[in-house]
Amino acid sequence: MQRSKYHKLLEVWVKGIDIHWSAWYEDSQPQRLSLPTYPFAKEKYWVNVVSSRAKEVELQEEHKDTLQHQQNPENVQTDANIESISPNVEVASAVSIQKQITTILADLLGVQDTSIQPDVPLERYGMNSILILQMLQQFQSHIYPSIQLDDIVECSTIEELVAAIPADANDGKTNSDLESISYSELIHLNAVTTGRPIFWIHGGTGGVESYIDLAHQLNRPFYGIQAKGYFNEEPPLQSMYAMAAYYTRMIRDIQPEGPYDIGGYSLGGVLTYEIARILQTMEQEVSSIVMIDSFYPEDSHFGLTTDHPHLWHMLYPNGSTVSKETFINTCYRLEQAYELDQYKPLPLLDSQSIRSYYFRNQKGIFVDENSHSPTDYWQKWKTVLPHLHIVDIDASNHFVMLSESQSLQQIVTSIRSIYTPSDIAKEVSSTTL
Repeated sequence: MQRSKYHKLLEVWVKGIDIHWSAWYEDSQPQRLSLPTYPFAKEKYWVNVVSSRAKEVELQEEHKDTLQHQQNPENVQTDANIESISPNVEVASAVSIQKQITTILADLLGVQDTSIQPDVPLERYGMNSILILQMLQQFQSHIYPSIQLDDIVECSTIEELVAAIPADANDGKTNSDLESISYSELIHLNAVTTGRPIFWIHGGTGGVESYIDLAHQLNRPFYGIQAKGYFNEEPPLQSMYAMAAYYTRMIRDIQPEGPYDIGGYSLGGVLTYEIARILQTMEQEVSSIVMIDSFYPEDSHFGLTTDHPHLWHMLYPNGSTVSKETFINTCYRLEQAYELDQYKPLPLLDSQSIRSYYFRNQKGIFVDENSHSPTDYWQKWKTVLPHLHIVDIDASNHFVMLSESQSLQQIVTSIRSIYTPSDIAKEVSSTTL
């Protein structure tokens, strides 16, 4: 002990040697301390405080009322008092919005709403990139349909979220306003509201978080469609056919008539193809489809496994406090729902009219050096898309194509060209195989 060789002491103790601990402390009387257990439970013990914004406005109004009573004690219904109703209404609206936000967050985080405090950073409760998109959709559906991701992404507390929403957000909101955004799977990923929309479909894990950086680089409305049942209690749709049909209806509710621009990463590219096929059977024009390293179904690598030690590290959201077990279980549940082995792409009615692009991971590495993609794995798409433009992307592997800065920038540069009204086929750096 005098030489501080605690590791030696620990080594003999773990080997089963009985140590007379009290002898180490001679005449001193150390006491045992119980460690707190609450950090390991879903119960929060933050001090209950009143929202500083609401409290400040409340105190200001109390001070105004006091002055008015002193100046005109007999006639409390003066014009000044009538005018003071407006700030009170504003406070009531802010309190109402705060209550709605708290309820939504409590449901998403799986905690009691009474345990969430308005000035405590949301990351302490487990907020992450997955949940912020779920929160955005709930806000659009239940509080303020016009709110965008940019409005809330920098908000770290409930107080800041309340401040980001107009005080009159609930005023005059009709059922039709809420019904206009009736799909929990549809998320507007950028702040652009004018122009023809772009729709990108989720990859194999079910989320659309990987499209956020891309969406912010475009000047057209960009919608991500995530899988039904992605981090909520809804059962996922069964089969690629059912998902594609549902997403097609969703897309047409937002944009009733073509031409349509749709795309997706990995499995999302496969769903994109099926959606394009359905739209053509509805006599709708499809302008473009974009696939990012999408395997032809019968050659698909998609099949989540624990065999690759680095796979879940790449898939699991960076900095997430959501249970990793919950995340993995959600991915497995969706994988079974895809029924990818039963899906076979049927020919398009008119493949010539669609500009089709395929972003290929040129290194061909799936997860690591021990798992390579099949040679020319994109070639079978030529059987249904004979004029497919291939764009090579320099990425470490399949799973980081939209997260590595170099590969993301390559994709963004090409996508910007694809989604402009000019002669895109000549502008995109590609190889037509």
